[in-house]
Amino acid sequence: MDRLKKELFIQLQFSMLFSALTVLPEFDFMQLLFDYNFNLPMIACKIIATITGGGALYQLYAMQGSKHISTGFMAISGLGLIIVLVSAIGLPIWMEYAGLILLIIALCMSEKSLHIKWKERGTQGAYLISMAVLLYIFDMIGKSFLTHVAALVGLIIYLVGLKKIKVSLDSAGLAGVTKLTIAVALCIIGILFRFVPWIGTVVTVTLATLAFIVQYSGYCSLRNSLAIGTEGQRGAANLKTSMILLVIGALTILIPEYGLTISAFISMISIWLLYLGWKRIMFGIETSAEGIEEMY
Repeated sequence: MDRLKKELFIQLQFSMLFSALTVLPEFDFMQLLFDYNFNLPMIACKIIATITGGGALYQLYAMQGSKHISTGFMAISGLGLIIVLVSAIGLPIWMEYAGLILLIIALCMSEKSLHIKWKERGTQGAYLISMAVLLYIFDMIGKSFLTHVAALVGLIIYLVGLKKIKVSLDSAGLAGVTKLTIAVALCIIGILFRFVPWIGTVVTVTLATLAFIVQYSGYCSLRNSLAIGTEGQRGAANLKTSMILLVIGALTILIPEYGLTISAFISMISIWLLYLGWKRIMFGIETSAEGIEEMY
C-alpha cells in the first residue's frame, strides 16, 4: 500500500509538473489577448499529463478517501489539470496561466496533503531527480526563454538530488553519481551560454555533447550498483535508452519542415523513460534498504 501510494504520488507530481510546463508564458502579448497557438507536441503533452495526473489523483482518492486527502488539494490539482487540458482546444492564454498557477500551488501542497514519508534519503534524491530531468528535457519541446530557465532550475534540483542519493549507494553507484554531477555541471554552463550571442550556440552544443558522453557513462556505472537492486538496475537501463533517444531527437531537428515536431515527440518518449528509470531506482533503493533492515 505504501509503495502504491508513493508511485501514484510521483505520477501525480510528474504529471502536474509536465502539465504546468506546457503553459509557461512566452511573453507574446498579442497572442495573450487575441490568438490561439496550435502546437501539436504541446497538445499531446497536455493530454498525456491530464490523463496520467487525473488517473493518479482518482486512484489516490479511491485508496485514501476524503478523510485523508484535503478537498482543497483535490480541487486545486484537478482544476489546474482540466484548465490546461481544455486550453489545448482553445482558451484565452490568460486562462492557461491561471491553470499554471493552480498547478504550482498543487505541487507545493501535494507531499504534505498526501502524507508522503521517505524511508531513505536516497529515495528522496531519486524522486527529486525524476522531477529535475523533466524540467531539463522539456526544454527540447518548449524551446522558449522560460523553458530555458526551467531547465536551469531543473539542473540545480538534479544536483541536490544527486547529493541526497549518494548516501544510499555503493562504490559503483557513487562513481556513477560523480560522473552525473560532472555532466550536470557541463549542462548548466551550456544553458548559460545559450544567452550569449553568436558563440553561445557553438559552446552549448560542444558542452552538451561532452555532457552526453559523461552522463551515459554515469548511467552505465549506476547500472552496476548493487545498492539499487535489480529493479534499480533495470531503471538505469531505461536511463541509458533515454539518452540514445535524445541523441536521435536532436538529430531529427535537421529534417526539413517536420524535424522539430518529430524531435519533440521523441523527447516525450525519452521523458517517459527517464521518469520510469528514476522511479525504478528510487524503489530499488528503498527495497534494498528494507532487505538490509530485515537482516538485522
